[in-house]
Amino acid sequence: MEWREFQNSKAFISQSTVENVLRDFGVTGSVTNVQNLYLNQVFLIKVTSVDINDSMKMEKFVLKVLSSTFTKYADEIRAATGLMEMTYQCGLNEQSPLTNQQGDFITLQPLQKMKHSKLWAAPCSKVASIVPYPINYKVCCEGSAKDTSKDFITEDPAFFVIRVFSYSEGQPLSNILMESDGALFHFGEKLAKIHLALKDQTENKKLMEQRAKTYIWSLDQMPRIRDILHTVDDPLKRQLIETVIEDFKTNVLPIKEDLPKGFIHGDCTTRNVLLKTDSNSNWINSFVLLDFDDAVFSCLVYDVATAVTSILEEELTSRWSKVALFLKGYETQRSLTSKEKNVLYYCVTARIAQVLVGDQFMASSSDDHLPYILQSAGWKLLDEIMQ
Repeated sequence: MEWREFQNSKAFISQSTVENVLRDFGVTGSVTNVQNLYLNQVFLIKVTSVDINDSMKMEKFVLKVLSSTFTKYADEIRAATGLMEMTYQCGLNEQSPLTNQQGDFITLQPLQKMKHSKLWAAPCSKVASIVPYPINYKVCCEGSAKDTSKDFITEDPAFFVIRVFSYSEGQPLSNILMESDGALFHFGEKLAKIHLALKDQTENKKLMEQRAKTYIWSLDQMPRIRDILHTVDDPLKRQLIETVIEDFKTNVLPIKEDLPKGFIHGDCTTRNVLLKTDSNSNWINSFVLLDFDDAVFSCLVYDVATAVTSILEEELTSRWSKVALFLKGYETQRSLTSKEKNVLYYCVTARIAQVLVGDQFMASSSDDHLPYILQSAGWKLLDEIMQ
């Protein structure tokens, strides 16, 4: 995988297309909410009727559309989704992926890209309007397209990976960090339990080991941000990133084979953890870990570093004590080795750098990219830690 594969690959499908896709899952439903996240789309679906698939007998569920970049990596996404199912079966995660009528976690939906709008539209029997942008494009089932203001070209049909998940109520952990120290301890404890539960799994191990060697968001591939460092204008910031890269290459990669390994989530941030709260916003003992799309088979400490990074990104006066609570919870289940403790600092700075530069690249190559983290706060945090 290359960074350029993410250029202008943001997911976009219409609500009417989503309702057509639901037929593959044997249900009829309507879209009640849409979230445009980073490069993906998430729809909340209210079930109207279950036509065939009994496993879909529920009030509502979540449908996720991945960036077109992931289409040719469908096997990896299927394997990552399978890991989420394992955490559910082990009682460690309250959200589960759901299968379509063919028993598969993923559905490939044919779509067409419109060059001028940089959007994707599904060919269908009825004319569908694409409305979020000023120009109103209409795409017909024959693949022809008309725009009242200018000519444009539709490219050859492509596919998006679509999956559905059970719906889970909850607040992102990032929203309740100030109120609940116990939630962070719980986060660390659960992450360690997930690492241990997946430790002896062998299915798709080779596939996910290989993914760690090629997937650009794997921390193993962090030095490849050099390929896109030109998108960072400030020379002092570029030099700071170069220092982080060299630190990672010098202190982590040479001893990588000595670090405990297993299946890791890859993006276990406070934004990807949902916790239930009562009517007074008090945290209730629950745990939902979302979004396994970045999962690989690699060093367990990478997950720990990613979680620590997300805690440090929050604007908290006591963020280091919050990190300590998370680590304390983690080590109640699995003790970090001395080598893992020695490299944790370098993994944290590497993760911050990877996200900052990757996000900057996405923003520079897309007209409507939403920042993953606040850039100014991220650079400030990296500078403070490096000092």
